Amino acid sequence: GEPAPAPATTLPHNRAGEAKRADVDEGRTLFVRNVPYGATRRDLAKLFATSGKVSSVHLVKDSATGLGRGSCFVTYAEKASADDAVASPWTLEARTLVATRAVDRTTASTLRDAT
Repeated sequence: GEPAPAPATTLPHNRAGEAKRADVDEGRTLFVRNVPYGATRRDLAKLFATSGKVSSVHLVKDSATGLGRGSCFVTYAEKASADDAVASPWTLEARTLVATRAVDRTTASTLRDAT
């Protein structure tokens, strides 16, 4: 059958799209994988706040089912906090989380096409 679509690694489009792109360009937004399906935005915000002030958490959900896809975006108020978060080990509900810098849609498409 059809190959499964690549997981989202970019922020969704919304009215605040310009602000979201700035967060990504400034390196303040992280893409986090291996998030427990039952995790809430509050759980993640509390966890990642140990590296600094969290501006927002966006759980990636399957558009058809509304269920979590095991990933999220975390945006920090300061780049230094995001730098610390990328360098730190993270665990939630006995799962090791993988935090990397989020990339814009163009970069994500390029990376997807290269694999």
